[in-house]
Amino acid sequence: MYNKYIKHAKISEGKFRELIKYFSLDLDGLQIAELSGLNRNTVGRYLNLLRQRIAAHCEGELPPRKNIDTLNDDENLIEFDDHFVANEGIIFGLFRGNSKIHTEMVDESYSLKFRDIVRGKTPWEAMDYSINYWYEFDGLVELGKNKYFRLNQTKKGVNGYTTHINSIKSFWSFAQMRLLKFRGVAKHTFYLHLKECEFRFNNRSENLYGKIMDLVKREPL
Repeated sequence: MYNKYIKHAKISEGKFRELIKYFSLDLDGLQIAELSGLNRNTVGRYLNLLRQRIAAHCEGELPPRKNIDTLNDDENLIEFDDHFVANEGIIFGLFRGNSKIHTEMVDESYSLKFRDIVRGKTPWEAMDYSINYWYEFDGLVELGKNKYFRLNQTKKGVNGYTTHINSIKSFWSFAQMRLLKFRGVAKHTFYLHLKECEFRFNNRSENLYGKIMDLVKREPL
């Protein structure tokens, strides 16, 4: 079946646009299947492809990484695999750049150090570690823990867990409600949901349906 939005399509363009409409309203796969009349597995497959496209778009908006000697991209980048694992202990960083909120999974070799800091077990100043990472994070979050850990970049220290009103905090409040539903999922699935939160937040004033359609028009699924 020809469909300019999907390679090797099994559904019509009209049904795909309907799926995008419901997805842009943040309905889940079961709701979309019921409303569209599409098979639930078919909906799940296309939602996964959509999230991959959205994640790639968000990655393309990331500022350039810093060149540092302490990390080797090939050896230390976190690997997202298909093993079913609990999300306990997964750390991701938040920062603002180019007027957008960005998220980045913390490299595994650093996440062990960050974890004790986020949990309040180790004071930041006691770490034999300086803020020397690909990005200068404004905050850290451990999935499964209801805490946002704010970093004070000026003093390279901690500003505690106090509530503060800024775009980073607003994003975390927005993302928290969505991410807490996805405990115990494959790492690569969590990453896609995190990037979907980033995309939705950064485009919350935009027409999401039109934005998503533009993405798949430029590069079909």
